[in-house]
Amino acid sequence: MEETSFFLTAITEAYGQSPLALTALRKHNPEGKQLYRVDFTVGPSWVMRAYHESHNLTDAFRFISGSQSLLEWLQGTAHTLSSMTNQGYPAPTIIPSLTGELVGTHQKWHMLVTTFVDGNAKDTSPEKMAALGAALSQLHTLYLPEQSSTDSEFALSWWSRTRLQEGSHRLRSAAPYVPQEIQALYDACQHTFDYFQHDSLLPQTLIHGDCWAENGVQAQEGQTTLIDWECAGLGLPILDFGSLLLHCHFDQRDKREHQAYPQYQPDPQRIAAVVQGYSRWRRLSTYESEALLEAVRFSVTWRLAWFFSLLAKDTTNEWVQGALRRWQRWYAISEDIAHLAHETIGQAN
Repeated sequence: MEETSFFLTAITEAYGQSPLALTALRKHNPEGKQLYRVDFTVGPSWVMRAYHESHNLTDAFRFISGSQSLLEWLQGTAHTLSSMTNQGYPAPTIIPSLTGELVGTHQKWHMLVTTFVDGNAKDTSPEKMAALGAALSQLHTLYLPEQSSTDSEFALSWWSRTRLQEGSHRLRSAAPYVPQEIQALYDACQHTFDYFQHDSLLPQTLIHGDCWAENGVQAQEGQTTLIDWECAGLGLPILDFGSLLLHCHFDQRDKREHQAYPQYQPDPQRIAAVVQGYSRWRRLSTYESEALLEAVRFSVTWRLAWFFSLLAKDTTNEWVQGALRRWQRWYAISEDIAHLAHETIGQAN
C-alpha cells in the first residue's frame, strides 16, 4: 500500500473533501497507526489519526485503552472532545464524516479527524507552564452528567479508577520476574497504585493524561490549547496535576536522548508557575493535597508498571533499559517536587 495515496483517497471518500497534501507528523508510529496533517487548497488544516483494525492487538494500544476495543476507544475519545468543545473549552474540534459519525472508516482503517491547532509548542518558560496549569484546571471543572462517573459515552482515561485496577494487576503479575536490584522500586510502585485504588474520596473529572510542554500549543493571540488527547477521558484530576508538576521539567530532547541520562533537578520557578496557573480555575481538595506526593510519583509509576510487565514477557531491550534509568531519575526527584508544590499552595492559600 502506498500510504499517502491510500489516505488521500480515504479522506476524500469518508469526509467528502479532497486534500491538497498530507504531511506525516511523526517519523515513527506504533504498528497499525498513522498521524498526518491534512492540508487543503482553501480552508483550515486538519489532523488525522488513523488506526488499522490490527492495532487493537498491539501492546501499545492495550497500554492506553485497557480492555476497550479500538472502535469503542476512538468513539469515546471523540465524544469526550466534542463534549469539551461544546462547553467552550479550547481543544481541537472533531470533524465528522460524511455520514455524521465522529469516527470515519475506510476499509480496515478507523480515522479520528480534528482541526489542526497552529502555534508554538516548544516554549518551556514559566509563563508557558502557568498557561498549561490553567488549561488543565479549566478542563477539570467542566460539567459532567451525573451518570458519567460510572457508565457513559465518555472515554475512560488511562488514569481512571478502572484502568488503575488493570495497571495494578499488570504490576502484580510481574512480581516473580523482578530482579533483586530493583525490588525496592517495584515495591514503591505497588504502594503508589494501592494508594489510589483505596482512596475513594478523590474526585473524578475529565482529564488529559499527558500534559507537558509540547502538548500545549500557544497561538499568537496568547491562547494555550492542549493537543494529543489519546490518553484523555474520565480520571483522577490529581494525577493530571501531579504529572504536570513532574513533566514541566522535561523537554523533548530529554525524552529522546536516553543515553545522556540527565540529572534532573526540581525547578521552583516552573513548579510555582504550574501551581499558580492551576489555581486560576480550581483548588485542590484536602484529600487531593494529602495525595500530592503519590500523584507526582504516579505518572512514573504507571510507566514503570509497563516496564515490569515486559520483564514477565522477557521483551526488554536497550531502549527500554534506557527508559528505566530515566524513569528512576524522575522518581527520585518526585518528593522534592511535591514538597515545593505544597509550599507554593500554602503561600497561595
